[in-house]
Amino acid sequence: MAEIKDRRIRINNIPKSKVRFRLTSKPILMFLLIGLGGILLVNTDANLIGYFIVIVAVFLLIFTPNETRLAYYDNFLVYYFLEEKDMCLIIYYNEVKSWRYEKNIGREAYFLIGTNDEARYEINVANPKKALPWFRHFLKDQEVS
Repeated sequence: MAEIKDRRIRINNIPKSKVRFRLTSKPILMFLLIGLGGILLVNTDANLIGYFIVIVAVFLLIFTPNETRLAYYDNFLVYYFLEEKDMCLIIYYNEVKSWRYEKNIGREAYFLIGTNDEARYEINVANPKKALPWFRHFLKDQEVS
């Protein structure tokens, strides 16, 4: 069995590699749709509400942080912690024993990853539907239901 690498590392120590996909936490499309709805209201009797919605949408687009939550590289994935901005979790694909996508009523959807050394990691992302195809691309043989 291959030697298990330390998974919790500083962001500065992420190995140099090409990022294949980066999942961020800023829902840009939602903000744009809200702004478009406000623009449509500007030309009606509810124009004050429309102006307010447009202002809120622009404010959210500008001031909501666009933080990377999950990044897929050629040989590993990186999960960035919200609490500790300088730390992240790195999981090499060859160390993953199994993974599954969990979606429960009343709880956020998440990915549960099991590794060769029997460690288990729960990965929460804002938009799991964007992350799921990449999990299936890099870890298709390890998916369990």
